[in-house]
Amino acid sequence: MILVIELAAEPFDRSNNRVHYLATVSLRFRTIALNLPRIWCSVSSWTHSSDRALLHVERSKSMGLHVSLQDLDEPIHCSALLQAVVPFASQWRSFSYTGHHPITHRLAVTEHRIPLQLPLLECLGVEEDFDHVYRKYFMPNLRSARFNNMIPKPFSNTLTYFTMNFWWRIDLVDELWDIDKFREFLLSTPLLEELRLRFDMRFRSLECELSDREVLLPNLKTLTISAVLHETDWKEDGEPSETASDFLGSIRAPNLTHVTLAVKVYNGHSPEEAVSNFTNGLLPSSSAHPKLTSLDFLVFFEEVPYLKKYEVRPILRLLYDHIPNLTHLKLETNLDVVLVHPGDKFFPLRHVNFIKCDFITNELVAKLFKGLWRDPLAWEALKKVVFRACPLVDLNGAFSVVTEGKFCYEQYRQPHNADVSRMILLGLW
Repeated sequence: MILVIELAAEPFDRSNNRVHYLATVSLRFRTIALNLPRIWCSVSSWTHSSDRALLHVERSKSMGLHVSLQDLDEPIHCSALLQAVVPFASQWRSFSYTGHHPITHRLAVTEHRIPLQLPLLECLGVEEDFDHVYRKYFMPNLRSARFNNMIPKPFSNTLTYFTMNFWWRIDLVDELWDIDKFREFLLSTPLLEELRLRFDMRFRSLECELSDREVLLPNLKTLTISAVLHETDWKEDGEPSETASDFLGSIRAPNLTHVTLAVKVYNGHSPEEAVSNFTNGLLPSSSAHPKLTSLDFLVFFEEVPYLKKYEVRPILRLLYDHIPNLTHLKLETNLDVVLVHPGDKFFPLRHVNFIKCDFITNELVAKLFKGLWRDPLAWEALKKVVFRACPLVDLNGAFSVVTEGKFCYEQYRQPHNADVSRMILLGLW
């Protein structure tokens, strides 16, 4: 790579043999690329013509194909790509497509609307396919699925990983989600181990009409929830709808151990206490999830100029009753934080990380220390409490207790690409 940079920076008027060296390097790069079949496995309607797709099929050397289609803007390209790769459907490892144009539309893509035989397919992604084409596919090895802006019908009992995005669309502003259908789908996935749910702003659902609203997920171990609290996100009296917290309250996962909860909060007309009520309402109940011990909590408050401002900045309250068995906590927020617990009980924490918590102070540090110190067994079990880039925390100043090295402060690492990637993943960036 150094040689390539040096050659590229040579003056144009200098006469030498560097051009031959550059040609040699290019040939080496070509040889390496042609002998790395893994880099030729992805084909997309955005970037690949049918001829180029066939070239990728050849160079991937049967390592498997990852096919993605976006029919909204380029339906002709989608059709051409599918005509090239459908004959190799038995090699597909993942397939994602959109259904923006229904079968009756003149721009509808039809090449994938057949009973495809996909014996190696492990990952499926679907967006707005209200014709439910995916149900025609033979996918015996499917393990992961992601659905955007549509509730799937039951189609596979082999799923272990599932993502559902309840995105808000301006053209469906008055539409309500039929959350009962999603309950029925989840009940058809008994092997599910990880579930990711994103509730976009203004999420509303039809009221549950099932006689038994409980959704039992016996193998679920990890749950990720992303939600937005907007000025219109409160329940009016008599409104026949179900909120995200109502739905989450119907899930029972006896083996759930870890929850990631990401919430974005906008200022507005809802009461200031709605912030804590909303976030705590999204947390799974301890009775339905007795093994929940780990929480990764991200709460970001953003003031929008055209919305009503809060007179007092909201405070995030963590309630002991919601997470009484919590041993691992990772918290990142730009709100002040209060730990709410009974006088004789405290969170049995073992590993704690406060990251970029701009408004927590030594008052929270002292309360955390006091709650853990008073129980010798809890203090002995505590491994580490880390404050990273929390500017109002001073462990060496006003806060003067002997923590035996269990409380420590760290500077925030830069750049924090991993954290940005995590926020993008959760849909909050």
